[in-house]
Amino acid sequence: MLIAAFQYSYINAKLRALKSRLLGPADYENLLGVCGYSGLVECLRNTSYGPLLGKVEASFDGLIQMFYQELFDCYHKVINSLSGNRRRLIQHLYQKYELENLKAIVRTICQGKPKKELERVLLPIEETVSFSQQALLQSNSLEEVLIQLRRTCYHSSLRSALYRFEEERDSFPLEMALDLSYYNQLWKIISTLSRREQKIVRSILGVQMDILNITWTFRFKEVYHFSPEEILNYGLMQGCHISPERRKKLAFSVDRKDVVSNLALTPYQTLLANLEDIEACSTQLHSYLLNLARKNWQGVPFHLGTVLDYVFFKEMEVKNLISLTEAKRMNLPRDIVADHLIRCLAEENFGSGD
Repeated sequence: MLIAAFQYSYINAKLRALKSRLLGPADYENLLGVCGYSGLVECLRNTSYGPLLGKVEASFDGLIQMFYQELFDCYHKVINSLSGNRRRLIQHLYQKYELENLKAIVRTICQGKPKKELERVLLPIEETVSFSQQALLQSNSLEEVLIQLRRTCYHSSLRSALYRFEEERDSFPLEMALDLSYYNQLWKIISTLSRREQKIVRSILGVQMDILNITWTFRFKEVYHFSPEEILNYGLMQGCHISPERRKKLAFSVDRKDVVSNLALTPYQTLLANLEDIEACSTQLHSYLLNLARKNWQGVPFHLGTVLDYVFFKEMEVKNLISLTEAKRMNLPRDIVADHLIRCLAEENFGSGD
């Protein structure tokens, strides 16, 4: 315990400070009640985002870029407070945003769309981990992308899915190959931690992978109409409560009701009962994840779980803010917006520092 306290005393103090800046229930109530861009901005002025508003473009897209930039700044603060394999783990979690940019670039090039369209979708990552984003943006074909990535972790996964792209002329197999490789590498990094930290981290990241498998199964069935074999091929092998046998049952489920039925004896079946759409399922599952992660703050905080918890709470805050921003852009009713917020952030005052 003394060793853990020594190892985590500095990062824990930093996390407490960062945690106090998270939005609380009153902030969300205020944001839900305003109209349009100007109302959103005036409400944000009274939060930790207030000092940042003068530095961004005065538009809905500018706000979204600001939310991401603040998230990435928080990531860097956490990463710079860690060392060794703990640092490597959080850095890999940050790397998924680099991966999102890479997928957007690959998608644009494969579809032959103008690169100007990337301006709105690329995330504001100033420091990439694996490649030069500016150099990659100069590519005009998938072959040129592969040349740029030849010394990175992305090259082999992209090349392994190249034959599927050539058959289907769709970037989906390439993007899924990148995702699967990313999460396989994440699980390998977890195995380099101490036994105690592996147990804590897998209890959180394993649930995150379960959530991906469940939501991907819904989308693969209802949107892409994949066969059970294809769904199995595109699923994650790792997780917390979903065994390989259960993954097979999910893949061969007839419909959404059957998927939920095959989640019996897991925490997810009750959560998903009677939900009407995929987005509602995702919101409910992520609320469960954050409520699970929150428990790490209720005991002795000197472990890696508290680091992961803060990162997830910050990420879900940004997801909520983006949902609110897009809702204000489209003038959606308050009730519809509230239903798509990650509820534990709005219902429990995690940001109070209690």
